[in-house]
Amino acid sequence: MRERKDKWNYLIQAVSHALEVLEALCNNKEPLGVTELSKQLRLHKNNIFRLLATLEVRGYVMQDASTERYFLGPKALSLASAYESYSAIFRKSESPVNVVRKAVNENVYFATLVGDKVYYINGRESSNPVRTQFKRGYSMDILKSAAGRLLAALQFSNQEIAELKDPEFIKSVEDIKQSHICVTQSLEKDVLSVAVPVKESQDNLIGAIQVDAPVYRMSAQDLVAAVTKGLTDYYDQTGLRDLSGIAIEVERMNSAIKEQIVVR
Repeated sequence: MRERKDKWNYLIQAVSHALEVLEALCNNKEPLGVTELSKQLRLHKNNIFRLLATLEVRGYVMQDASTERYFLGPKALSLASAYESYSAIFRKSESPVNVVRKAVNENVYFATLVGDKVYYINGRESSNPVRTQFKRGYSMDILKSAAGRLLAALQFSNQEIAELKDPEFIKSVEDIKQSHICVTQSLEKDVLSVAVPVKESQDNLIGAIQVDAPVYRMSAQDLVAAVTKGLTDYYDQTGLRDLSGIAIEVERMNSAIKEQIVVR
């Protein structure tokens, strides 16, 4: 995979476990107790308790006194703020996210690949009263998101794709490469997702825009059309559409709209 495998030889187990605790708290809607974390991470309760105690002293987690469950503390927010301040890719994601959100008024995310995960590093919520779960800041397995599937199809080598060992995805790779669009409905209940690539120059793919909408609100065809329009508006505003490679990509996506959209 894309992760530098040699670095795994240098992992410090205690640090890795502490980060797993933080990620578990981040990815759950509700605070978690020691027993839940122990089962989820397959670590002994005593280990979980000591990790939580350390993280609590350092301000990264807090405990609800009434339920004895844990949730992320204010120090975690400072990490997110620092990332937003210093990350070039986060700054580059702001404009496409805002322009596409204006075009579709659904939950919009900017996603990148790190190792075998896709990270939603930025996003804007829909103003509709009924909307999908907001996933900004979340990470997911590559094959469990439209953006992950799109980026893997466009960026991974044939060997890396084969290593994912997913026949359905492998079969879809050529279609995704041709259209530069990935549409899914089976990965999350009652959610239709559309992902398209974002470039900052003719040959530089920096990530993907993913839009999530309730399945009842519009068809896959209509959502793809709205997302493609939003991305085209972004390229028009930045002048990137004048580059031949991006002009071809926009035309490719527009052509895909006229055909039967494959929903996976």
